[in-house]
Parts: sequence; structure tokens; C-alpha cells
Amino acid sequence: MGMMGYGDGMMGGWSLAWSVPALLLVLAAVACVALLVAWLVRRGTVPQRGVPRGGQEAGEILRRRFAAGEIDDDEYRRRLSVLDGPQAPGEGKVSGLAG
Repeated sequence: MGMMGYGDGMMGGWSLAWSVPALLLVLAAVACVALLVAWLVRRGTVPQRGVPRGGQEAGEILRRRFAAGEIDDDEYRRRLSVLDGPQAPGEGKVSGLAG
């Protein structure tokens, strides 16, 4: 009977008893990391006040260009209407886009 044989060592049957909780701990850690990544990805794409972040940036750039005189009033309104999305029926047409 050697000390290195399975079940004959100092740990005996305890090695299985410790491996199951250790495996569960590792799986819980992996699940937490996956949930954190999913939360971070989703947080980056959630709209604020109904406008996606990219739309806010584009609107700000458009306002700056209009304020700097790079585009005129008609161009500003046309581009702003494109950023705001399709109009509801009966709101009128955007100049230059419909005939």
C-alpha cells in the first residue's frame, strides 16, 4: 500500500469533494464575466432619449456646420430630417427629396 495510490493518500475521497465546488466556482466566474460583457455591449447601444448615440453626434456636427456657415438653411433642414427619420403621414414633404 503506497502513499500515492488513489484513495490511499492524505486526501483520500476528499479530492472529489473539493473538485466539484471548485468546478462550480470556475463556472460561476465564467458566467459573471459573460454577463458583464453582455451588459457593457448592450449599454453602449441603448438609445438615450429615443436617439441613438450616433444620431446625437451627427446632429451636433450638423448644428456646428450650420453655425459655421458651411451649409445653408435648406441643407441643414434636409439633412436634419434624414437624421430624425421618416416623417409621419400628413406632416409635409422635405424639399428636394420628394416630387
